[in-house]
Amino acid sequence: NGWGTSAGQASNGVTSITLNTSNTGSTWYALNSRVLTWNFNKNTVNAISATSRSCTIWSTSGTCQVTTPTITPQANFTQNGFGTAAGSTSAVVAQNASMTLNNTTTGGTYYALNSRRLTWNFNKGSVSSISKTTDGCTIWSTGATCTISAPTITPVSGYTGNGFGTTNTATSATIAASGTITLSNSSNGGTYYGLQKKTITITYNGNGATGGSTASQNCTMYNANTTCSIKLNSNGFTRTNYNFQGYGTGTTSVTHNAGTSYSFSNNTTLYAIWKETKVLATDKISNANGIINEGGGVRYTGADPNNYVSFNGELWRIIGAFDGKVKIIRNESIGERNWFYVMEPNVWKNSGLYKALNTTYYNGIDATYKNMIENATWRTGGWVSNRITTAQMYEYEGSAKGGGESSLLTTIGYIGLMSASDYGYASSACYESKTLVQYEQSICESTNWLKKNSEWTEWTITAAGNSFSDTSAYAIGAPGYVFSTYVTSEMDVRPSLYLKSTVYITGGTGTSGDPYILGT
Repeated sequence: NGWGTSAGQASNGVTSITLNTSNTGSTWYALNSRVLTWNFNKNTVNAISATSRSCTIWSTSGTCQVTTPTITPQANFTQNGFGTAAGSTSAVVAQNASMTLNNTTTGGTYYALNSRRLTWNFNKGSVSSISKTTDGCTIWSTGATCTISAPTITPVSGYTGNGFGTTNTATSATIAASGTITLSNSSNGGTYYGLQKKTITITYNGNGATGGSTASQNCTMYNANTTCSIKLNSNGFTRTNYNFQGYGTGTTSVTHNAGTSYSFSNNTTLYAIWKETKVLATDKISNANGIINEGGGVRYTGADPNNYVSFNGELWRIIGAFDGKVKIIRNESIGERNWFYVMEPNVWKNSGLYKALNTTYYNGIDATYKNMIENATWRTGGWVSNRITTAQMYEYEGSAKGGGESSLLTTIGYIGLMSASDYGYASSACYESKTLVQYEQSICESTNWLKKNSEWTEWTITAAGNSFSDTSAYAIGAPGYVFSTYVTSEMDVRPSLYLKSTVYITGGTGTSGDPYILGT
């Protein structure tokens, strides 16, 4: 660059010198220079004010400065200066900034950078709470997308989180809770809503069914909903001698009909509700509660089983079922009677009570019910002592071990009385372990449905061959034990009878307030 007057001259010097008396002996300095250039790539921004900048370094200077261009970013983006690569996410120099060049920094390139902050909103919707309501990420010059994570969900009690959806009524999630969400220029500033759900299960109970099944059902409540609807399944249960009536939330009455839609808010068990069809009385007794299989058949035992039956417009009770026939006894006495008016041998078929019951009393029964009565064989034997168990008495009632005429063991008739063993088996606490004379104990009385009260005495059909010879029969004493007494004694009488094997139970539950209904 010629010659200059100083070593650090930063301009072109002269190439010839005119000497005169005033400048003789001066020193001139040789000059040289270098132009340094830096390039700028607009990369993905809209524009930059220059694509290169240059400056000159002179003989004694090691550096020079250039000013970086101005950046015009993309729409919705912010300029971020210049970086060393197109994909840089941080700047090495800002726009319009002074930049120093030297011999070792020339000819390089910086890339214009811009970025955009993308955000996404989260609304808790119907859930109890979410871990955050907004999140964001940054896309840079060459990037098209960035990712954020969705919040966690705390649902309302009883519900489960169901992710996030585009509306607060969505039933399926667009993104799972804590899931990754990818944002781009076209997906910014939106809102996702917290979702929840609760699945309701309807379970069907056969409620005494003897077969079949009904599949459970589900429905789902979403978000703010507190109920969901289910069309109930048809009944798949079966129950012998019963017809299906509908479903109930309890076990006794219909609250829901099969094939109809209902709304539910919680898990629910629906019970099949049944109405009994016509069933043979013997079948009904055999499957009842409070039944024992003793003394030649099945019998009711205990304090107060559900064995009430309506007969002839009166309340009767079922003793049990024997040889295909149900034996019943009137709940109340028809009054005090004696076996015989005069002292006679204890043969039931000859007794005045037998004759009265099978004529006058029998003829007074309504024809509808009279047709239900079996002309049955009655076991009328007995034993000489009451110091035996119920099972022993039952055997003696049908054996020839009684005294005198009590060996006449059976009698045909429509109406009779309960036997001593009938009374014994009716006490659930004592029939296995106590003798009949021990039935005065309170435990025997309190567990015996055939004992009316502590002052009641009544006849049985069982002969007693004791020290009074052949003129005694067994009765139930006021204290509750079985004792023998003269056939001329007056005791309460409760008629008993056998129903024909063709008699049905057509209704009722067997309670005193809802006794079984008989039909043919």
